[in-house]
Amino acid sequence: MNNPPLPQSVLAAPAVHPPTREMMLQSKFLPWVVRVVAEGPFVTVADVLAALYRELRHRITKREWEAAGSSRSVQRAYEARCEVDPSERPKGIKRIDFLLGQTVVEALVRTKDGTWHIESHA
Repeated sequence: MNNPPLPQSVLAAPAVHPPTREMMLQSKFLPWVVRVVAEGPFVTVADVLAALYRELRHRITKREWEAAGSSRSVQRAYEARCEVDPSERPKGIKRIDFLLGQTVVEALVRTKDGTWHIESHA
């Protein structure tokens, strides 16, 4: 899927209000949190997107795979990703596959413990 580029004004905007210097992102699909640290005075939309890209593009470790219970759903998401781009197959299962295709971020919702929940869809 090709997404149109976001305008610089959107990328430079605070990711959340009120602005903050650091965020911890969680998703019901991910067995870990993604830490986002501001590159400037506050966390921007660009900072969030860069952190998600950086964290989710890594090949999973054996420990992460075991924590997922060797999930068939994650395996299917990997297979679907490789159908779109066959050059991804030798790279193995990546953290992005844990999202099970739910890769469009709709919102970040602050939880009671101060972390931010990622609301996403396919």
